[in-house]
Parts: sequence; C-alpha cells; structure tokens
Amino acid sequence: MIPDVVWASNGRLPLLLDEAGHLTGAPELVIEVLSAGIENEKRDRELKTTFAIRLRN
Repeated sequence: MIPDVVWASNGRLPLLLDEAGHLTGAPELVIEVLSAGIENEKRDRELKTTFAIRLRN
C-alpha cells in the first residue's frame, strides 16, 4: 500500500533511500486520506484492508 503523503527530514532521508532512490525505511510522518461519505469510507476501508492483507501474505 502506498500512503497519500509521506515526509522525512533532510537529515534522515539519505538513510531511507536505496541507490535507485526508493524509500526503504519508515518516514517520520505518513498520511492516509479517506474520502468523505459513508459509501466512499466503506470502499476506502475495504480496498485498503485488502491491499494490507495481500502485502502481509
């Protein structure tokens, strides 16, 4: 799953990136945006839960 926003400080960022520039460690801040409304909220939660389960397996 890819969060909507991540943030890492300039001092920590070099420690988190691999040679190709991919983030390989935990950033200092992660934000996930859920859509407003009951139907959107249900869809977001189901979709994001499904992705999380697939990533763990």
